[in-house]
Formats: sequence, C-alpha cells, structure tokens
Amino acid sequence: MILGIGISVGFGYLAFRSISWQDVYEAVKKVQPGLLGASFLFLAVSVALSARRWQLLIGREEVHWLPTLAALVVGLMVNNVLPGRLGEIARAVFLGIRTAVSKVYLVGTVVADRLLDIAVLVLFALLLLMTSPAWSDMSTAVLIAGGSLLLAGVGALLLMKWRGARWLVAPIASRLPVRLRGWVATAFGELRAGLSKGRPWPVWLALSLLSVGVWSCMGASLFLSLLAFGIHLPFWGVGILLVVLNLGGLIPSSPGSMGTYHWLAVTTLGALGIARAEALSFALINHALWYIPQVIAGLVILWRANLSAWALSGEPRALR
Repeated sequence: MILGIGISVGFGYLAFRSISWQDVYEAVKKVQPGLLGASFLFLAVSVALSARRWQLLIGREEVHWLPTLAALVVGLMVNNVLPGRLGEIARAVFLGIRTAVSKVYLVGTVVADRLLDIAVLVLFALLLLMTSPAWSDMSTAVLIAGGSLLLAGVGALLLMKWRGARWLVAPIASRLPVRLRGWVATAFGELRAGLSKGRPWPVWLALSLLSVGVWSCMGASLFLSLLAFGIHLPFWGVGILLVVLNLGGLIPSSPGSMGTYHWLAVTTLGALGIARAEALSFALINHALWYIPQVIAGLVILWRANLSAWALSGEPRALR
C-alpha cells in the first residue's frame, strides 16, 4: 500500500508539474457532453459484457447474470477506494454470499477472468507494435510488464492443472494448527477448480468473443472521450492509449490509479503530439467518467445488501 501510494504521488507530480491550469480550464470548457455521454454508455456495455464473461467462467447454473454484474461493480468500487486490488477478492466474496458458491472457487475464476483481459491487451499491443508508425519506449515497457504477468499467470494455470499440485501445499498445511489444515486443503482444491476448470470449445469461443466485445467497447468509449475534447487520433493512436492506460494499471498505485492514470495519459498523448494541458484535461475528465459512477453504484449495491467494503475484503475470514 505504501509503495503504491508513493508511486501514485510521484507520477501525479510528473503529470501535474509545470501545467497551466488556465489552459486546462479552457480545454475542459470546450468538451462536448453528448460525446461524453455516449462514451459512458460504451463503458456500461463493456461492464455488462464482462459480467456475462465471468458468469460463463464460473459455469454454475445457480449463478445468474444480474448478481454477477452486481458483484463485478462492487469489485470495481472496492478497487477504487481500497488499496492492493482488494476488489478482486471483494467481488468473489460478494457473489459467494449471494449465491452460496464457494468463495475460494470464485477467486480462481476471477484470476482466470483477469488473465483473459491481459491476454487480449497483450495480443492487441503486439499487433500495434507491428503495424503502428509510432511506438514509444514507455509503450514497450508496459507491453513487457503485461506480457511477463501473462506468462506468470499461464505458468500458474499449468501448475494448477498438474495432478501433483496438491502436494505443493502439503508442507505448508502440515505447519498449521489442526483446525486449519482441512480448510487449507479444501480451499486449494476449490481454487484449483476455479482457475483451471476444463471448459468445452463452444464456451471458449463465447469467452473469446465476449473478450473482444469488452475491449472493443472500451476502445469505442476512449475514442468518443477523445472526440469530446476535440482530440483526433488515428486508430492505432487510440489503440496505443487503450493498451497503455489498462496494462499500465498493473503498476502498483493508490486506489483508482490516482496519479498513475493521469501520468500515463499525459505522457502517451504527448508522444502522439497532444499538448499537455489538453491531455491532462482529458485525463481528469475521463478518469472521473468511470471512477465516480463505479464508486456510487458499488456503494448503493453494498448499502442495499447491508454490507461494507471492509467486510468483503478487509478480513481473511471473508473467504471461509
């Protein structure tokens, strides 16, 4: 948490230093609300498609789309207000409470869900690397980071599929109190099932199409937000910004990628020839476009369920 906050403060300083706030204000005044509204609609569709994809990954008949969507929104909210990507745990716990499906199993499906996102972004980044006329060193660094995490995730997935994987936890379980040993063994089995569950090819096809749909909507949302500020980028420019902003989110930072998001946007747009004040005004408004609705919607859902963010992600027993 301390490392993430420190990185956010440092990147925030780099994003905001030597900026003319009058120029930022003038750029914000020119924004077109209609295009921002359309951008938000595409964001909402991408979240809805993400919920459907996660539902397919879970693969349980008792898990319906609407509770899955609510859990996903709660997870996004928790990621925006608490450090350490706790929202990924929170959404699994929330859905487990609502459906009585094993929470640890759901955590495994969350990991698989995030790996799908990273895989799509890395593949798209490689395509851009081969075709775009402008590719910065920072974009390369982000691609390397995302690719490394993807390889680590795939390695963990293959390890989980190994029949002898359960013996990996045996030395750890043997050192625990007796009352915890059975839970650890059961939890490992459920995590393994959620992460490495076999799925037929029609499901994988649907998952692939949904992943393309999720990131196509995210790209359309970004394109419309840029147009709302009068920023006209070619397809490959929008693609580079999409990849950098989202793979760059893997950098440890404060909740909601405060500071880090703005520095990534300003630096990437600057490399594409956009003035800093114009780029920062876009970063501020576009960040608020998804941050504020996610926090409000997540809090409303938690309030209606009589739960709290800490109850979902702040205590180890939440997964039991």
